[in-house]
Amino acid sequence: MNKTFFLASATALLAGVSTASAGIIWNGGTGGTSYGATQYVCPGAPGPCSGARQYIGNNFTGLGDILSSPGGGYQVANPVLGNNIASTGIVNAPYLFGWNGGVSGDGSAFGSGNTRNNGTSVGFALTDSAPGGGTASYMITSMINTFTVTAGGFAGNIGDYLSIAGTNNFGNDASVASLRGGFTINGGGFIALPDLMLALGGGCNNQTAGTAVAFRNAACGNGGNGGRFSGLALGNGGFLNLLQGAVLNVVTTITVYADPSSIDSLASDDPLFASLLAQTGSTLPDFSLGDSGSLAPAPEPGTWAILGGSLLAMGIALRKRA
Repeated sequence: MNKTFFLASATALLAGVSTASAGIIWNGGTGGTSYGATQYVCPGAPGPCSGARQYIGNNFTGLGDILSSPGGGYQVANPVLGNNIASTGIVNAPYLFGWNGGVSGDGSAFGSGNTRNNGTSVGFALTDSAPGGGTASYMITSMINTFTVTAGGFAGNIGDYLSIAGTNNFGNDASVASLRGGFTINGGGFIALPDLMLALGGGCNNQTAGTAVAFRNAACGNGGNGGRFSGLALGNGGFLNLLQGAVLNVVTTITVYADPSSIDSLASDDPLFASLLAQTGSTLPDFSLGDSGSLAPAPEPGTWAILGGSLLAMGIALRKRA
């Protein structure tokens, strides 16, 4: 595996480029989505869960990029292959995939999910109806995309962002989303994007990660009895100068949990998104390599089965991060 560099060091890979900013185009990509349901497996049980954020390995991306726990007192999920309900396999983007119901390998019930992978962004809707705190429904969407810098080069901030909205019905409910990944430039060393996470609990246990974060959780004003929530996490990684023709290979994974809440992506053209962005006191990246800034629409008749004839396990396996 290539040595991992932080994004702030990426300018060392580039020399003598113009400061004129033009654009970056998407050349296409592949991806896959898995839905599943999981019980919680806390290391050292019956002791408390770990206080640190935790990830497990992803056979598709080769990275430890699947969130298993937000930390901060949240329990540890087990989103492994045996708990997947349905998967697309590896397919070309864009695609729309949805699923409703089913029971995972550990006996957990899945609610419903709908995912639109646009290639450069993901929209999702996930619900779960089991009692809060026992099991959770999950969605894992991984993407591998290629981008090329157009004429005039690119000069600006490259990063990612994660935006969600939904409802926690009761105090034991929890809604969690994360985005993790990175990229290479012209086949060079792997550059990590900032880790993004929004874990907004019905009891007002809020855990976040990002270079700038804003959220609203009604549970924090009503004694921890659930309610509407929304959040935005930004990953402004650093300023890059890129020559025309530079190729970026990007790998990102979005993990979402509903327990037993409903959690949706928040579209970037929604007025609530603009309000949250202002609340962060920051700005979106000049170019986003991965985000949840689009809406997953209600499926048309038959959409649930678009990929149903060729469902393959996506290959999510429990593995320590390299």
